[in-house]
Formats: sequence, structure tokens, C-alpha cells
Amino acid sequence: THTPPFVFPATVTAAKYHPEHKSYSYALVHGITKTNMNNVEENLLHTYEVQDVGTRSLCNVGSASGEGDILMIPCTIVSHSDEEHNYEVVLNAAANPSLRSSRRDEEEILSLSYLSVQRFLQ
Repeated sequence: THTPPFVFPATVTAAKYHPEHKSYSYALVHGITKTNMNNVEENLLHTYEVQDVGTRSLCNVGSASGEGDILMIPCTIVSHSDEEHNYEVVLNAAANPSLRSSRRDEEEILSLSYLSVQRFLQ
């Protein structure tokens, strides 16, 4: 089987127990695409872990624009809020010229929901 190089955020919406296998499967909503995913095996799920400051990730900044488009940009975690489940991230503007600041010494920092931040596997 192919293992993707990243972990995507998702919300569990339902669980189903399978007594014949003594296991569960889950229904999820993908945090970035908002796609419903059914019958996901429990061995594919991982408990949410806060990303450490300095972690390189991919951030969906399309949702930050309010248009609902998916626009994944490399980013780095600079802080997180446990209460609100948000991250402050610095975008890698070189990956998308339209995000470059007008001043070269400025860094673009965004506050994003954890559902908009996708972690690479280590």
C-alpha cells in the first residue's frame, strides 16, 4: 500500500463497531476538502497532536481568503492556541508569487484553524 507523505486533519462524524472483526470503522469529514469519507479503518486514524513551533507544513490559505478555494502553500508553524485550535503560520511566499509581501523584509503571518494545516510525516 502507498502511504501519503502527510497527515491531513479530519473530524470524526460517526463510528461503527464490527463485532465479527472486533474493530471499528469511522466516517470522517476531511478538514481541507470537506469531503465525506466513509468506512475508514481505525488503524488509519491518529489522535490529533499539536504541531510544534518550527514544523514545516502545508497550509490551505484559500480558506483564509473567504472564497472557499483550496490553495495549499508551504508554511511554518510559529505559534498555536490550545483554546481556539488555531495556528499562526509564516507562509513560504516564494512558493506562490501572488502571496509575496510588497516589502521583501516582511513575513506574511496568518492565523489558521488546525483544520487548514496539513502536517508532513516525519
